[in-house]
Amino acid sequence: MPDLSSLYAVMDCGSPRVTIRGNRHRLLNPFFSPTTAVEYRRFKNNFYVLTDRVEPGVAVRWAEHFRRVLNCSSAISDAAIDKLPRVDTNNDLDLPPSLPGTIWAVQQIFSGKATGSDAIPPEVYKHGGPRLMAELTTLFQEMWRQGQAPQDFKDATIVHLYKRKGNRQLCDNHRGISLLNIAGKIFARIHLNRLNGHLEQGLLPESQCGFRRHRGTTDMIFAARQLQEKCQEMRTHLYTTFVDLTKAFDTVNRDGLWKVMQKFGCPEQFTHMVCQLHDGMKPRASLTTGRYPKHSQ
Repeated sequence: MPDLSSLYAVMDCGSPRVTIRGNRHRLLNPFFSPTTAVEYRRFKNNFYVLTDRVEPGVAVRWAEHFRRVLNCSSAISDAAIDKLPRVDTNNDLDLPPSLPGTIWAVQQIFSGKATGSDAIPPEVYKHGGPRLMAELTTLFQEMWRQGQAPQDFKDATIVHLYKRKGNRQLCDNHRGISLLNIAGKIFARIHLNRLNGHLEQGLLPESQCGFRRHRGTTDMIFAARQLQEKCQEMRTHLYTTFVDLTKAFDTVNRDGLWKVMQKFGCPEQFTHMVCQLHDGMKPRASLTTGRYPKHSQ
C-alpha cells in the first residue's frame, strides 16, 4: 500500500504562507460557525423528526439512513452495453501520472473547500511549492505502479444539508455530501482530465451537453428558446421531455460503468485505478452538521 508519510513530512516543512492559508478556516470558525443545534427522534415510517434534545442512537439512525441511500441495488442490461460500438484502446491513458498533469489538477481544485479526514485544505497544495508537487507526483506514480489507492483516499465523511424544500424534519429531505481528502481528489482529477481529453476526440455525440466543458446552461437555454420560437413561426408542434431521476448518482451500477469505460477505449490499468477509488470505500456519517446556522425563512 502506498505510504503517505513522506507527503505529510513535506507539508510539515511548508512556508509561512502555506501555514497561514491552511489555518484560515480555523480563524473564521468563531464568526461563521453554526449556532442552532438540532438532532433526530424516531417518527412514523422509520423517519426521524427534528428536536433540540440530544438523544442516544442519533449516529445509528444517520448510519441507517445513508446505508439505505448509498446501497441501492441497480441492474444494467448487458445487451445494451453490447450494442455500444467498441473504440480502439487509447494506451496513452495508461501512462503514469506526470508532474505537469499533477500541477494542472491542483490548479483546478477550488480554494475554500471543505477538507476530508486529514483536515488538509486545498490551499496547502495550491501554495505548497515545487517540492510538494514533486512529492505528490511521486506518490501518485507509486500508486499507479502498485495498482492500489490508500484507504484514506477512498473513505469519506458524510455531512447532511437541508435541500430547502419539503418537510425539514424528514431525513430524506437532507442531501448527503461526501467530504474526501484533497489529495485523493487531485488524483481523481488527473483521471478525469485524461478521460475528458479522450472522450472529446469525437467519441461523444454533438447533442450531449451535460458534463462537458464550454457547453453551459446559458447556451442550452438559448437553443431551447430558438426551438420554441421557430416551431411557433412554422406552426408545428414541439415536444419536450424532462426526466428527474431519484438519487441518480447513488444508483449508478459500478460494474456496468467499468464495462462502458472499456467499450470507450479505456485501457485495463486506467479502469482499474478508477475502480480503486470506489471499491472498498467506507463512509462515516458526521453529526457536526446537525447544527444549523441562523437564516431567514
